[in-house]
Amino acid sequence: MKKLLLLVFVVVLSKPFIAQTVYYNVAPAAGSYLGDSTLKETATDLAYLFNKALGVSTFSVAALPTTTVSVGIVLQIDTNLLTTQRLQYCSAIGNGTTKIAFVASSSYGVRYGAYTYLAELGFKFYGSDSTWQIIPALTTPYKTINKIYQTKFLYHSFTAVGDYAGSILDITGTETTKPWHLYKARNNMVHEYEASGQYGEGWINDSLLSADSCYIAEYNGHHKLQFSTPSMQYTPAIQSWADFIHAQYNLYPIVNDPWKRGVMSMEVMDGAHWGNTTTSCLLGAWPSAADQNITLANNTLNLLKTKVPYPFKTKVALAMPQHGGTLRSHL
Repeated sequence: MKKLLLLVFVVVLSKPFIAQTVYYNVAPAAGSYLGDSTLKETATDLAYLFNKALGVSTFSVAALPTTTVSVGIVLQIDTNLLTTQRLQYCSAIGNGTTKIAFVASSSYGVRYGAYTYLAELGFKFYGSDSTWQIIPALTTPYKTINKIYQTKFLYHSFTAVGDYAGSILDITGTETTKPWHLYKARNNMVHEYEASGQYGEGWINDSLLSADSCYIAEYNGHHKLQFSTPSMQYTPAIQSWADFIHAQYNLYPIVNDPWKRGVMSMEVMDGAHWGNTTTSCLLGAWPSAADQNITLANNTLNLLKTKVPYPFKTKVALAMPQHGGTLRSHL
């Protein structure tokens, strides 16, 4: 009788831990961002995290087969959604017991949905190593769900560069940076918009600036061109900046991917001086340097939307005043 009870206990205990799989889309074409290596990386990370949360190694990783998957976690790309959804929108459908599928128009959206789901389950990643992680204890990775995850912010990424965090983080793919890349992915700070070279130094040489000093945000009582930024309070300055960025976009279009039509870097020059002085040009009190940067970027995007077909990619940087470094944020 005791042996029978023990057997029943073992069977009941082990039932939730039947071997399962995290499936991912294989890239449909070399170099295509519709399905790139990030999905395999995401699948591998999900399997690792769920195994930790369940306390047993039940999940493995495999490429998504052509047949319908009825059990497991599915990371799937549906390119038909390109015409109806932003690249980081993701449908999540789960039956609560055996399957959950994350479906989006691109690998970026699939990844966004998967890690948002993890956050809802209680996973927290406050740093790049296990010391700053919270892995919840789960009895199952599945829950009943039928929703679309949508990004709430235009700005949700960063690149540590220059003297902000040391040159070591500028070197991609090293053992030092890999934990930080994973940290960014787990916190949904990586997405379809990518970094590019900055153009701020080119704008300050624009000849029209000499005709109207209000184009430049006054810093410490002067309108000097060196380290200058366009005044986000002056409509002609915003238009000038947007036109300049658009001109660079036309020079360097990218046509090998359906949404990567070009890189529009809205990054001002390193060590930029944001407005801090009251002058006759001023329409109101100067916000913080970061708020000026974001306001300028938002206004620029609104103007670019009338000239550039969606989707497009840009990059803006939060330039630290009186400091040579930048904290870059992608749109």
